[in-house]
Amino acid sequence: MDVKKIVFLGDSHIQGVGSEWPKLYGSLVATPKEFRKNIWATYLRKTEDTPEETFIKFSEITSKMDFDFISNPDVQKLRDKFSWPSLVADQFKKKIVNYGFGAYNLQQIAGKLLIDSPTFDDSLVVLGVPSMKHELTYHNPVGSQQFQNITIPTVAANIILIKEFVERRGGRFVYFHTEDYPKDFYDSQHNPYLYHLTNIRLFDRPLFSYLPDHFHTKKHDGIHFNLEG
Repeated sequence: MDVKKIVFLGDSHIQGVGSEWPKLYGSLVATPKEFRKNIWATYLRKTEDTPEETFIKFSEITSKMDFDFISNPDVQKLRDKFSWPSLVADQFKKKIVNYGFGAYNLQQIAGKLLIDSPTFDDSLVVLGVPSMKHELTYHNPVGSQQFQNITIPTVAANIILIKEFVERRGGRFVYFHTEDYPKDFYDSQHNPYLYHLTNIRLFDRPLFSYLPDHFHTKKHDGIHFNLEG
């Protein structure tokens, strides 16, 4: 099946958050000294802070700046041009629809699709599965005092739900993991839906694992890769 456009589904990584840096510096005014391009790049290269600590520092600095880092037109323009989904679509000479947003887990992605109810005629729909740490799900069976961890079957069921939604609306569907690749997820003893997933999985490892370790210094806010990443 030939496709005319590629539709990307997922969280902020799919959305392209981070790809506006460092070009966005050209739109900033009165940039704090510690956040200037070269100084911040040096901090990222030399810091021993955890990604979480870097994100907190980034958020504190940007929150004090008179600039809308979410909806400013320059931010969206740069993401539309330089996010990796845009680069993929350009490589294959296809139109792109980026349906990524600040989703926390697959349930939020599925929920947005059900509410918006888009169509996917002549489209390849690519789902980026968020980190499994955001998907922890427990069930308390009736009559039991013990909670059961049902994260794996829940995630698998949500991927299949999204797949069925896409295909019923004319699209072709594939998926991959962005940050992690839980081994138990691909063990039939833990995942009763594994049979339905293997033929639509793009990679047998997380996408970010293809980047060398030193690329972690390209995470501009400690979480999202910048343009160089």
